[in-house]
Amino acid sequence: MSIFKCPVCDGASWAPIIVDSPEDATEESLGSKEKFWLENKQLLFKFARDDPPGDVRGEDWAECVVHAVARALAIPSACVALGRCRNQRGVVVKTVLGPAETLKHGNEIMEEFLKDFDANLERANPQYTVDNVAAALHSYDASPTLPEWNALDQFMAYLVLDALVAGTDRHLQNWGIIVRTEGTPTMAPTFDHGNALGFSEPPHRIAQLLSDSRVASSWVKKGGNRYFNGKPRLVDLAREAYFHASGLAQDAIVDRLKAMDLHSIANTMSGVPADVMSDEQRMFARVVLELNQRRLLDALST
Repeated sequence: MSIFKCPVCDGASWAPIIVDSPEDATEESLGSKEKFWLENKQLLFKFARDDPPGDVRGEDWAECVVHAVARALAIPSACVALGRCRNQRGVVVKTVLGPAETLKHGNEIMEEFLKDFDANLERANPQYTVDNVAAALHSYDASPTLPEWNALDQFMAYLVLDALVAGTDRHLQNWGIIVRTEGTPTMAPTFDHGNALGFSEPPHRIAQLLSDSRVASSWVKKGGNRYFNGKPRLVDLAREAYFHASGLAQDAIVDRLKAMDLHSIANTMSGVPADVMSDEQRMFARVVLELNQRRLLDALST
């Protein structure tokens, strides 16, 4: 396999990286998609699910586009590129870890903070709340690229990102802290964004959503997180976290939302091959971003 270059961060081509599945590849047990590590755990290949068989869902293009949106908001995010393995679609993700670093997932952090925390309760966990996450993260720093923020500020930005892209998968293993043998633990970049931007909507449904703005508006308002207590709506969850964050982070995320260049993101999407992301999917992804940008700015200003 050629040296990994990120289309968003390095300006590389969107042509899929061809990946061989070596016999000694290390399987990754977390998550629901088939995946394996490559290059001494420097790169992770994840297959895009097909349901029904042969009908590939759009998790691959969604993960790449969300990375572009995160970068537009200056939110640390795992670099990702399109990939193919055994002629099946997927993504290649660059590890967020450096030498002598490990990832402590959210479930481990919550179990340390709340001794009776039930990490096995995956959905609508009554203890998975913004209040509890805020308390559990209070002693941690943000990523080095956000030196004036703390870990809670960064987590808030992740929930704002989720609300912006209609991302519904911020479960307890979808965030964490990077622990170092030497040095301060810091919040990990965000990762695993395949469940976003209407990735699984079939063509006839996307056509309906594009033809009626009222239907599209209703669609974005339904987005929720099924893992947090009460299964809150995405914008409501982001708003709650926003008011837990520092004033500095609040001002920064609002300014970045206002300045977000949808035309630039649309240009990024235009580079994704047509056999991976259709024109209709590009148009609907932009509609989702436009609608949720307005909804978030309204919610965070009241």
